[in-house]
Amino acid sequence: MIFRLFGRTALFMSILILGLLGSCLFIASQIDNQQITYFSLNDEFAYPGSDDETRQIYTYDNLWAMRAPLTRTGQYNSDFVFTPDGAHILYFTDDCGGQEGLCQMDRNGHNQRLLNSEAPTEASFGDGARWSQDSTRLAFITHINDITVPAIYILNHQTGQLQVVAANIPYLDWDTPIAWAPDGHTLYIVIAQPNAFEGYRIDLEGPSIEQVHRWLQGTWNDQADVLDVFGTVFLVRSHTRTQLNYDLYALDMVSGAASNISDTPLLSEIDAAFAHGGSQIAVVIGSPSRYMLSTIALDASTWQMLVPPSNVLLFSPTWLQDDTQVLYRQGDDNGRACFVKLVDFSYECPLPWTGDISMRP
Repeated sequence: MIFRLFGRTALFMSILILGLLGSCLFIASQIDNQQITYFSLNDEFAYPGSDDETRQIYTYDNLWAMRAPLTRTGQYNSDFVFTPDGAHILYFTDDCGGQEGLCQMDRNGHNQRLLNSEAPTEASFGDGARWSQDSTRLAFITHINDITVPAIYILNHQTGQLQVVAANIPYLDWDTPIAWAPDGHTLYIVIAQPNAFEGYRIDLEGPSIEQVHRWLQGTWNDQADVLDVFGTVFLVRSHTRTQLNYDLYALDMVSGAASNISDTPLLSEIDAAFAHGGSQIAVVIGSPSRYMLSTIALDASTWQMLVPPSNVLLFSPTWLQDDTQVLYRQGDDNGRACFVKLVDFSYECPLPWTGDISMRP
């Protein structure tokens, strides 16, 4: 009788332990598969009531609604990018093991390593930074010794070497998207001139730069009107002097073609971004008092509303890695970072907005 009772108890405990192990494995898989938000934020926003202007890099756990710092020292830790494999974060800092410059750390904040100590003080990557197709070099825009002069740099990730390949380009914007040609030694950029858009080719082996295209002559533009790039197709917004509402255009650096994606006379395209697959575009559309977030096909064949019209400002749409969600900014400079799911159009705004907010690769 005692042995039978012991056997039943042991069987029950075994089933219970197996159940607990299964639950733990399920939770672990959910944690591993969740999307983690990364961002650099001023401490006075990270910790309301603080008057500390130190910037640190944080993660936000979307499953457990928890924030944790990846960097804990220095006054300036900002404008980071992930390596193409998603394993490391590159960022500019004033304290990488006690040194200032370009630093690398694991995506969990460990193993900091200085890559380059000769980077300009308070350099940044900006939204236009792009990796080469072989994942060895990063093209980005930051200032040279004169903080008012933007220049295009190439970082060799294997050696840590920084090379200035183009400087003093008129009307170059700090966030101009950069495209790599398939040959690996050519860059493309589009510059918004006041009365046209100009396409440039940069030969890295020279280095040399030449203008190869000119589009939309007679339009009225500013530097921020070059929005995104997919492959060698640039996405811009533009308007004429007589029609003040913006339309979206696709400018092809290879063929030289310009296509109007959204001819909406009564509405204005405020901001837009390519999906990772390139066939879809997330676009913020607005009138003087109403704003909405939608998706539109590159060939303008389909259109879908994600966030319905309201009087709340919307900006900066960004597709998440699997193209099933869109990150965007809601509100003014003190606004929130929001996520909308394309499967059911539900959205939430859990984070303060910051310009270099990014998702786990």
